[in-house]
Amino acid sequence: MTLIECLVVISIIALLIALLIPAVQYARESARRSICINNLKQIGIAINAYSASNSVMPSSWDGFSPQTKLLPFMEQIPLYNSINMSGNRSDLMSINITAESTTISAFLCPSDGFGSKYGGQSNYYANLGTGFGSARRLPNGAFSDETNISVADFADGLTFTAAMSELLITDNSPNLSGQRIVYKTTYVENDWMKFSSDCQSLQAGFEPSGYFRGSSWLKGGAGNTYYNHNLPPSSNCCYLTMLDAAWTSSSDHSGGVCVLNADGHVEFVGTSVNIHIWRARGTRNSGDN
Repeated sequence: MTLIECLVVISIIALLIALLIPAVQYARESARRSICINNLKQIGIAINAYSASNSVMPSSWDGFSPQTKLLPFMEQIPLYNSINMSGNRSDLMSINITAESTTISAFLCPSDGFGSKYGGQSNYYANLGTGFGSARRLPNGAFSDETNISVADFADGLTFTAAMSELLITDNSPNLSGQRIVYKTTYVENDWMKFSSDCQSLQAGFEPSGYFRGSSWLKGGAGNTYYNHNLPPSSNCCYLTMLDAAWTSSSDHSGGVCVLNADGHVEFVGTSVNIHIWRARGTRNSGDN
């Protein structure tokens, strides 16, 4: 074989590799997204089993997340029984550090590499609905951190109400970017339009809030295990107070996020979804199905 022929063969091999690598990467991400969807389906089955047994959706009025309440319905009874749910609410996490640091694979989307960095993290959040400032005191989503919600409260229909979606996990890494940042915004009391405008204009370089999102599946509360539909998927996530925030759905999937609806079916929602449709899907009883 001549030198020219060798160079031609090498060029062909290099071209084939260049063509194959994206295909392999696409296939791997497709497999990861399938696992993510199956995880949400498993959670959906657990939610329906819980509501059938308790006549209400799981809540976090006692400080523990809806995800915690779902453990007995996800083949995690020993872990659930190990959790101490008595005592002062402020001490509940410290006395359950072993349980809190336990990794549950069904709570992690494999597309997000941050899920394997620490124990006890979660990508899947419960939907609080829409609302800002004082309007957030009465959550209109599939879940509530203060009151019990029954299936009968879903006037818009279970099929048309988002129950859970995914959020990228954050930590204290200095090089976080994009949807992994929880931005710190200026104070705008009950002014949703101003807050929304400020939040969506922020970019890398602005001061992050220091809030660690997805660090624990055990803790209840907005930003811990709840998200909202105030802004479209993959928009900025901004935190000011527990009432004044945009806990925005996000993922490492290309073009959108996986959403579990209250009837148990899972769909992929694109980042270009109309904001009015997205907000309507976030409410259970707004008459906008």
